[in-house]
Amino acid sequence: MAAPYNRAVFRIKSVLSGKLMNVNGDSQENSAKIIQYTDTPGAPNELWWLDQQPNNSYKIRSVSSGKLLNVSGQSQADGAQIIQYQDSGGQPNELWTFEDQGGDRYMIRSVLSKKLLNVAGASTADGASIIQYHDTNDDNSKWQFV
Repeated sequence: MAAPYNRAVFRIKSVLSGKLMNVNGDSQENSAKIIQYTDTPGAPNELWWLDQQPNNSYKIRSVSSGKLLNVSGQSQADGAQIIQYQDSGGQPNELWTFEDQGGDRYMIRSVLSKKLLNVAGASTADGASIIQYHDTNDDNSKWQFV
């Protein structure tokens, strides 16, 4: 299923916690962790844009760093950390698909592992890691684009 809008800038909000996907510390470095954090109006590290690829997957790029959401180490395991990393030309660990769950909610699935973006431990705390995890069909794996 298509993403909400190609090439538009979004904040990506956890349905469970209401917190935003965020590049930890507004880092510009490869391998910086992706976390959830309370909305900080105007913070560039919580802004993302979507870039559709020829295979109907998407790159999700940080507006602040220009780097992509990436599954660390090309892992296929539950719990693998999501990081930002430079664009490596469409490797499957930097490509994502979107599954419409209704009500402007989406699951975001890794092309590599087929696992979903998820907040570690169903946490509602600032700083909780964004990981990949198998589909449990709960709000911890659902996101809104705002």
